[in-house]
Amino acid sequence: MKNTMKMMVTVATLTSIAGGMTALAAGEKDSATTKGRVNFTTGGLEGGTLPPTHPEEKPSFPIQPGEPGEPGGQGEGGPLSLDFAPGFNFDVHEVSTKDEEYSAKLITDTNTDEEVANFAQVSDRRGTSTGWELSLTQEDQFKTEDGSELNGAELHLKNSTYFSMMPEMTAAEVTKEQDLKITPETTSVLMEANDGKGMGSHTIRFGSMADGSAADAVTLKVPGTAIQYADKEYTTTLNWNINAKPDNNEGENGQEV
Repeated sequence: MKNTMKMMVTVATLTSIAGGMTALAAGEKDSATTKGRVNFTTGGLEGGTLPPTHPEEKPSFPIQPGEPGEPGGQGEGGPLSLDFAPGFNFDVHEVSTKDEEYSAKLITDTNTDEEVANFAQVSDRRGTSTGWELSLTQEDQFKTEDGSELNGAELHLKNSTYFSMMPEMTAAEVTKEQDLKITPETTSVLMEANDGKGMGSHTIRFGSMADGSAADAVTLKVPGTAIQYADKEYTTTLNWNINAKPDNNEGENGQEV
C-alpha cells in the first residue's frame, strides 16, 4: 500500500510538470511578415541591339548570320530595337525568255555553319506593353547601276511564321498573307503587337527548315519580257522599319535598316 501511494504521487507530479512546460512553450511562439521587392527600368537606353537568335529551335540561342546568304542589317538599337533584318541574294542565272521564279539563299549561322530560314527579329524592352509594328518597303524596282530596270520583277515573301520564346499572352502577330507580294514604294506590315502585347523578343520567319519550305519562301519572279543584261547586277533597297503603334503617342521614331 505504501509503495502504491508513492507511485501515484510520482505520476501526478510528472504530469503537472509536463503540463507546465507545454504552456510555457506556447507562450514563447512569435511570427512576422515581410515583403520581397524588385523594380525595373526601361532597357536598352544605352543603345545597341540584342543578338539575333535561332528563328526556329527551342530553346533558342544566339546565332551569327553570314555568307553565303546576303548580309543582313541591324537598327541602331534602343528600348524598341530591330535586332536583325535579312538581305536577299537571288544568286546568278542565265538570261531567260521565259517567266522565272528564283529563290533567295538561306541564312548561314557562321558559328555552326548551319542554314536557317530568312527572318527578322524585334525586341521591345520599353516595359510599357503598348505595341509596335514591323514593316517593309521596297524602295524601287531592281535595277542596274546605270539605271536599267528589271521591269515586272516581283519580290514575294511566303509562309510567314511567328516565333518567340515569350509566353503566349504577349505574342505578336504576323501577316496572314502566305504569299505576300512586295510592291515597290508601298509599305507592307509584316508583324505587329497590339496594346498589351509584344514585350520581349519576337521573330517573323519565312518558311521552315523542318518541313523544307524555307528554301522557296523568299522568291523573285522575273517575267520573260524583262530586259536582262548579262554580267550586270540588279539591286534594290529594302527598308525595314520598327515603330511604336501610332496611336500610343510615345514620341518613338522607331528604327530603319
